[in-house]
Amino acid sequence: MHHNALMRRVSLAVLVMVAVFSGCFSPVGEGDSGSGGGAGGGATGGGGGSSTGGGGGSTGGGSGGGATGGGTGGGSGGGVTGGGSGGGATGGGAGGGGAVQECLSDSECVAGEVCYLCNVNQPGHCLQGCNPMHPCPNGQSCRQLGIACFTCPCVDSVCEGQTCVDDDGDGYVAGAGCSGKPGGDCAPNDATVHPAAGERCANGKDDDCDGLVDAADPQCGPPVCTSAPSCLSSWNCGLGMSMCSNNCCVQCPVLSPPLCPPSHCLPPASINANTGCIGGLECQPCPTIGCPEVYSPVCAGFAERGMDPRTFGNSCEATAFGATIFHQGACAQGEGLNCGSLGTPQGCGPGTELYCRDACPECDADLRRCTQKGVCFNDLDCPAGLPAPPTRSCSNGTVSQLRCVSHACLQVCN
Repeated sequence: MHHNALMRRVSLAVLVMVAVFSGCFSPVGEGDSGSGGGAGGGATGGGGGSSTGGGGGSTGGGSGGGATGGGTGGGSGGGVTGGGSGGGATGGGAGGGGAVQECLSDSECVAGEVCYLCNVNQPGHCLQGCNPMHPCPNGQSCRQLGIACFTCPCVDSVCEGQTCVDDDGDGYVAGAGCSGKPGGDCAPNDATVHPAAGERCANGKDDDCDGLVDAADPQCGPPVCTSAPSCLSSWNCGLGMSMCSNNCCVQCPVLSPPLCPPSHCLPPASINANTGCIGGLECQPCPTIGCPEVYSPVCAGFAERGMDPRTFGNSCEATAFGATIFHQGACAQGEGLNCGSLGTPQGCGPGTELYCRDACPECDADLRRCTQKGVCFNDLDCPAGLPAPPTRSCSNGTVSQLRCVSHACLQVCN
């Protein structure tokens, strides 16, 4: 929860500057009867106050005193967390100011506040904010502000009331609902999707917001396949020839190889990552070197991260086409298939040859591909579906670490 103390401070300063220059505080001093203060009072001084200054505001003192400064006198009364007469929350007029609650942990703060620590050797301050361990008061939800902070403390979250806006006009709102409107709308911008819509069984949507799509929803009943078996994924249909569509196995489309222009040739095909059908029929520049007619297959491809594996006759042929070799031996059946959605619930098929790899950890957690066990593309892939090899002692007294080297997971000394 307490991230980058330095970043928090600049963020808070930025928030104050925005408030000052956007007119949130009045530099002259009209009374703010709607949010707490007495008569008069500006942001940094004067009589009366705003909601954070004097005049009996919720967090300030009595009359006199602005948010950051003191008044010239001080009336009677006090704020909830301020106190006495005069004085603002952080300043102090002629009668003393309010105090921010010091803390060492969130448990010392009230609902809607968390403990912001700037120095491990000094107490922090209870300020607005929330997190899973210290939630908001009933009826409010926690919203992360996404602020880039450079100073501490940094108010990075706020408690706010639930929205009651029905953006798509379907009678349901997102969340738990409020003001007499039921909640549970999983698509607040699509009027055809809401808890009372009923599942339409072939549109690829969770129409009734129960987490089940099309044939997976009991409302649709078992799939009815006229001329082919039913399926959960293309693994059930025989990869390459058939694919799973609407829970029924259907024949893959027949593709005609393109007519390549001069100096271009057709390399081996890959598979469609989402269907398991043949794909990747694109012309590539022809090899300019001759290769021996020896069949010693390798699995290689033209895309990064092993995204389009295809079997070449030998490593010379793959290199001559400009492909990157992923591993020795032919590509396994189903290697390269999307296993984030296609492979559910069977992962990477009924066999044990493949594992489901996060193909791009830094860009999309759902971009997952079936990959031959033991093959890696970065250190995060290791041990790549296999038991980790035992560590060994290094000459510098450290212990080796698992690294991805030439698409294989090895114990390496730093």
